[in-house]
Amino acid sequence: MVRDLRQLEGVLITDIYAALLGHGDWQTFVDRVTQILPNGKATMFYHDYTARSGALSINSRIDADSIAAYSQYYAAKNPWMPKALTRPLGLGLRAEQMLPRKELFRTEFYTDYLQPQGVCSAVGVTIFRDRGCNFMLSVLSGPAEDEEAEAAANLLTRLAPHLRQAFTYYRSGLAGVSPTPTMANAATEALGVAFLAVGLGRQILSANAVARELLSSGEVLHQDTKGRLTARSPDLLDALDRALDAAARGEAHDKRTFALKSREKAGTPFRVTLVVPELQPFERFFAGPCVLLLVQRQEQRRLPTEEALRISFGLTRTEAALAVAIARGNSLKEAADQLRISRETARTHLKSIFAKMDIHRQAELVAKVYELVEA
Repeated sequence: MVRDLRQLEGVLITDIYAALLGHGDWQTFVDRVTQILPNGKATMFYHDYTARSGALSINSRIDADSIAAYSQYYAAKNPWMPKALTRPLGLGLRAEQMLPRKELFRTEFYTDYLQPQGVCSAVGVTIFRDRGCNFMLSVLSGPAEDEEAEAAANLLTRLAPHLRQAFTYYRSGLAGVSPTPTMANAATEALGVAFLAVGLGRQILSANAVARELLSSGEVLHQDTKGRLTARSPDLLDALDRALDAAARGEAHDKRTFALKSREKAGTPFRVTLVVPELQPFERFFAGPCVLLLVQRQEQRRLPTEEALRISFGLTRTEAALAVAIARGNSLKEAADQLRISRETARTHLKSIFAKMDIHRQAELVAKVYELVEA
């Protein structure tokens, strides 16, 4: 017997707007939407068509191991995706409309991923598309009657316009989820630091006045005709792509710093720092992942020679080179990479430097190095 979902529909719509207005949360909505199918499991997830990657962002009744396995491996194996990526926006469909059940049962995705979870079917809807990235809601279940699954898919169709409102709301900044808060903009502008927020596909989401001026000059960064950030450094672009991928997956990502030369030979070099901000799962899903770039002109301060450091403090050649690299503003990892030594080896050398200089922190090391120039 097919259940009447009309009462549940009203409650789900209420959940959506309660979450938007801050009177509820998205987890409540996702927990409740599992009820549209018997023993349902629900996920609001994304799939990047070009990268063949994806992640389960907000989930209910799906265990942590399955969530991790999807982003790490099974997103690229999901046989429902080819149809899901081309179906009309807002149209709820049954899994069997995207792939016959017999074909699903022959896939690795079913045998190794769905079946162990007790799942053999689903209903889903594509809510929003942003270039090659699709944002979807899916409810997975065990065996379900066709009429029951059809009713659930139709309910997703009716919920889709309300969920699209969430994307409009968050991406317009109305929800207060902004990649460049006003105070951050004001502070970085006062310090002369360019501050950019970059989203999927390297799209520039926002930039402070210093960043806009830098983009216009084209010295180290510029914006192409499609609104994408480009740079003269392939290494920076590669790191940005990897940071965006980590941001989309909600994974931790170390801060990275690059030194870039100006287009003008005599120009001042720049220091670019990439930061992946911590976002709540719903912020990442609706507002989209982003990476923050801070770009600052480097002051041209004279450093002592490595030989001077060796003589003054009794450092070895490697220790002196490491001290100079850190004084230039590199992190320990970056300095280790430049010297082609492991981070552990660099840390051992740093402890030795601290002992010889009678200091305890890297900030003191930098001060000691520059004191030698001024002496």
